[in-house]
Amino acid sequence: RAATSAATHIPEAAPAAPTEVQPPTEEVTRPGRRRYSVEIPIDPEYLPFLGLMFVGLVLRFWDLGYKALHHDESLHAFYAFRLYDGEGYEHNAMMHGPLLFELNALAYLLFGANDFTARLVPALFGVAIIGMPFLLRHELGRAGAIAASVLLVVSPAFLYFSRFIRHDIYVDAFTLLLVIGVFRYLATGQRNWFYTSCVAAALLFATKEDFYISGFIPFVFLAGAWFLLRGERRLLFRARVRALGANAWLIGVAAFVAINLLLYTTFLTNLQGVCTALVTLPLQGCAGTTGALNYWLDQQDFARGGQPWFYYFMLLPLYEFVPLILGVLAMILVRPRQMFFWFCVFWFTAAVLIYSWAGEKMPWMLPQLTLPLILLAGRLLGQWSDAGWGRQALTSRGLATGGLLLLAMFALLAWVGLGAAAVASPVAQQSVTLQRLALAIVIAAVAGGLVYLGPKWGRETVMPGIALGALAVLGAGYIRSSLMVNYDHPDVPVEPLIYVQTTHDVPFISNEIERIAAQTGQGKDMRILLDNGYGDGDHEAVSWPFEWYLRDYHNRRYYTKTIDSSINLADYPVLIARDTNLDPIQNELSQYTCQNYKLNAWFPEEYKTFNALDTPGFAVGTHRFEVPWLRFDLIGQTLSNPDNRLRLLKFLLYRQAPGDTGARGMVFCINKEIPALGPAPLGGVPAATAPQAAAQRVAAQPAREAVLQSQPDGSQVYGKDADGRPVLVDPKNVAAGPDGKLYVVEGKPARVTVFNPDGTIATSWGGPGQGDGQFQEPWGIAVAPNGNVYVADTWNHRVQYFDPSGKFLGKWGRLGDAKGSTTDLPSVFWGPRAIAISDAGEVFVTDTGNKRVQVFGLDGGFKRMFGGSGDGPGQFNEEVGLTLDAQGNAWVADTWNNRIQKLSPSGDPLLQIAVPSGWGSQAVSNKPYVAVNAQGRIIATFPEQGRVVVFDAEGQQLQEIPMQGGSPVGVAVGSDGRLLVADARGNVVESLSSP
Repeated sequence: RAATSAATHIPEAAPAAPTEVQPPTEEVTRPGRRRYSVEIPIDPEYLPFLGLMFVGLVLRFWDLGYKALHHDESLHAFYAFRLYDGEGYEHNAMMHGPLLFELNALAYLLFGANDFTARLVPALFGVAIIGMPFLLRHELGRAGAIAASVLLVVSPAFLYFSRFIRHDIYVDAFTLLLVIGVFRYLATGQRNWFYTSCVAAALLFATKEDFYISGFIPFVFLAGAWFLLRGERRLLFRARVRALGANAWLIGVAAFVAINLLLYTTFLTNLQGVCTALVTLPLQGCAGTTGALNYWLDQQDFARGGQPWFYYFMLLPLYEFVPLILGVLAMILVRPRQMFFWFCVFWFTAAVLIYSWAGEKMPWMLPQLTLPLILLAGRLLGQWSDAGWGRQALTSRGLATGGLLLLAMFALLAWVGLGAAAVASPVAQQSVTLQRLALAIVIAAVAGGLVYLGPKWGRETVMPGIALGALAVLGAGYIRSSLMVNYDHPDVPVEPLIYVQTTHDVPFISNEIERIAAQTGQGKDMRILLDNGYGDGDHEAVSWPFEWYLRDYHNRRYYTKTIDSSINLADYPVLIARDTNLDPIQNELSQYTCQNYKLNAWFPEEYKTFNALDTPGFAVGTHRFEVPWLRFDLIGQTLSNPDNRLRLLKFLLYRQAPGDTGARGMVFCINKEIPALGPAPLGGVPAATAPQAAAQRVAAQPAREAVLQSQPDGSQVYGKDADGRPVLVDPKNVAAGPDGKLYVVEGKPARVTVFNPDGTIATSWGGPGQGDGQFQEPWGIAVAPNGNVYVADTWNHRVQYFDPSGKFLGKWGRLGDAKGSTTDLPSVFWGPRAIAISDAGEVFVTDTGNKRVQVFGLDGGFKRMFGGSGDGPGQFNEEVGLTLDAQGNAWVADTWNNRIQKLSPSGDPLLQIAVPSGWGSQAVSNKPYVAVNAQGRIIATFPEQGRVVVFDAEGQQLQEIPMQGGSPVGVAVGSDGRLLVADARGNVVESLSSP
């Protein structure tokens, strides 16, 4: 400041020559020429931070209301709306502290209630965080503080959760303000900073239970400093603490208590709020309440989300790789004699350990781990700036060095991409090898050039150039990653930062309801019927986020499992239900036309399988401590597959999900008296559920043309048009008919497509729905000797059968949890996956989830069942694929027991074949199938590994058939003996020579 003052000091002017004194009333300047000067009271030191805050404001406010509200967001937005609407607020530990709700209620009061204003306050807090490094410019340096603010502007995690109505962005802001207050007081001795930290702690306590972690970390560090500091630093630190005195502590505690008393009691309107603020209180007035700390400690045992211990170690390099790299470099290279720097190191280390140890791990915790890294990165960049690296990097030699590094990095990226790509022929492989060799030569030449130029140009020139090139590449990737997750697909879970996200079908449905309300003239008085689940914890409701989206419809009503007689469906133009909860209300749905949609969806979580189940550890007394460990064999096996490497690279570069995203489905039903809906966003088809439609076939299938394509290796491909484009979508299984036709069942479109022997499409039928002739993600198909087609209608929990043209003939089955019983609940299914039909006319069905096989007659009459839960002979754990051999024996893919079982027609265990590693994953797409050919060889698919394996009748592996880039699921043997494989990822059926 002294230097600034000296630079801006203006010396006094020399005495002017005597002039004639003007009369007091005479104007000195001419009329109309008066000059005014306005001094803007802004220190130029503020300007970079204000500019960055403005950029952050634009990024956080841009299209803020577009993304569908997440389940948690809808809870927070709705209960804040109730407070705004005059219904009051009572603190509930499940939804954390009261501050969010009170701030959002204020936002609604000022700006109205909608999706944009629901996220307005979090966005403003996200902007405020960007400016906070200004207060740390003495600790980070001015350039370092600016660098930290830049990282906060574009951080993928900070930007995403600044546009997300949860408490976490408030936690981040108050944690940083707490840290600033503590360390600015220690540096200056000014009590205002101490009071700032007390207010920040109070607001943090009123926000979320992370207060205990965010307070614990600086407390432990400062306690350690009290004992470990030496010399003058120890004396100064202790003097600062003692200088506060009792009065300052009393004022701080009083401020903390007063703030939380007001907030937890909603400004003294709900005094019971004190019962839940901390712990469960044994007071008469607090009966039936649970303290926030008690509730969330219990939740850690529940481990919501079930994420592995390495969850944050996966997310940090995936999203926050720039702060991570620079922060780690700062720990290695900087090492100043400054307490704040070492606190940031301790802060990051402690936060990673604590949050990774906690049972509940969620992506919205990621900013808490990123924050200390950003401060460390700012410190490093500030040090480089102060050393003149910026000027050196922009010299001709610095730019040349940076350019060479850029060239090498792009060449390395291309080299990796070519190595991951799958090739179809030896000639193509040779071409790829030559290209990779050329790129390796380029990389080696650049490396050699840098080694040669380093001593010649000097370290002070080369290192800044290298830093410039590295920052250019990393910064571009960092910004791209942030823009993609926040604007390209903010509510499409193709990356793990987007967690169980509400799909855009929900606002689409709410808009349709608004249209119907206007069309019927009922407006906000229109009655809406909603599914409240079964009340058993397994069958979930649709209440969230619809409670938020339908908040203005006061006549919405919920039913539990069944619709009782007190509800007159004629009064309810619309009904919304989970697709898994429809069985008890099938008859009532005849009054409605229904469409299928997705309620929410999530990123594929196959990475969980890398977590070691049997971990090393050590015992202390009677307690065993387990060391976090990984399945390195499975990781190596996964990465050794070129297709898996390609999927990983496509995910990293283009955010293409490496597997199928999971989803919860729902149906939106409209009374048949209301004009039909427009096309559904997901291609849903109205369900014909009326009884009189029993023999109706859903014919609204798009026209498709296909031709049989022959490959040089002798294989044939069904399901592509003349231009080589797939006409199938998500083919799950295939069966051969006695007439030589192929019957393919497609999961997502919920249909059956029939191919002629020449590869053209003969017919197709089906569509999403619960009506006769409609399906919910069917997985299995078989053709009886008489030509009738049987389909495992998996998530309608039934089997349907048709004549060869697709005419509906009958169905059987309903939803039920048999809990592995082989004596109770016959003809009840959890999720039937496969069908096989014997020459004797018996229909075998794997009742996946109920851990058994059921056997029926061709008309659905129950005959017997066998299996049961377990890993013993004849027992199952996720039985999926099923086939019958010439003797009528059943071969079953016992997936999670990692074996194929051979059983007699009555279910007696005959043989178990251990399969190579590859079936252990519990991913929804990892459903293997089996077939037996005329030679008695067993063919099994490995969907996640993209291969088909052939065993002999004794279980010896004979052959492995790679499906390059594919995901083989269903498998069958054609009437000509050829092997038929349904490739769910390649969207084709391949016909291969008989193994």
